[in-house]
Amino acid sequence: MLKRIIGAFAVLLLKAIGRLPPIVATILGEATLPVYALIRKRTRRRLVRLQPPVSARTYYRMRLRLALQSLQHFNGRYDGSTIRIEGSSLYADALASGNPVVLFGWHQGPVELLHQIPARNAPAHPFFLMTASAFSPELAEWMSRGRRISGVTVIRPGDTALLRGWARCESGPGVLALMIDQVPGQTENWMTFQKGRVRIPIPTRLLDWIGARRPECLAVSVVLEGAHDTVFRFTRVRPEALRADLSVEMEKALTRAPEQYNWSYGKIAVGG
Repeated sequence: MLKRIIGAFAVLLLKAIGRLPPIVATILGEATLPVYALIRKRTRRRLVRLQPPVSARTYYRMRLRLALQSLQHFNGRYDGSTIRIEGSSLYADALASGNPVVLFGWHQGPVELLHQIPARNAPAHPFFLMTASAFSPELAEWMSRGRRISGVTVIRPGDTALLRGWARCESGPGVLALMIDQVPGQTENWMTFQKGRVRIPIPTRLLDWIGARRPECLAVSVVLEGAHDTVFRFTRVRPEALRADLSVEMEKALTRAPEQYNWSYGKIAVGG
């Protein structure tokens, strides 16, 4: 019951923030940052153990910026920032191959773009977005409704029927977008970065199931660059070596912009 109440309150709060002018939302958010950062002791410990360390002030200001930007994208609003897409030919070739396509992302940068940009660039292909359950059913349903943009089917990790539907779409090769770094339930395995200092969970069984079907596989990442630019990247990864290739691409992204990654996830481990 408590989770339902909190979830319903969170939905109302997010709707209210989404209606505010960006400058007002930013001012209100900046005012709450010191208190929020103070109570997130575990996250602060992770930040100082990174190599190089990330300051809590830098991290939480960036989290606020990304949260507000993602909320705008979630509501279908854009601020006119330049979005540069790299590797778009790789995505076009994957769609033209006649095989199912998988896009692997992680929680860094303005994450709503990780499925919005590919979905808009594949209007003729069935598009499936896999999302883990949120804190409460109310919040999960609200987020799912917002992500059901034209042509996008939202599925859960346990929806095996829909997963099989992606693999054999009769209307053409389907596209499946998913996050690899937040695993609900029991942690199956880990990706390691910074010479073993950082451990992030990975859904090994799901990756093995996908790799066995030999689809076209691409890593997707998105980061902010400067005050007004966003860079979206497609990179090819091998279905027979998903874990190794995704680890390489994710480490590159974390090295480029560590302050834009969501280090608050409870299962992440950063050694001393």
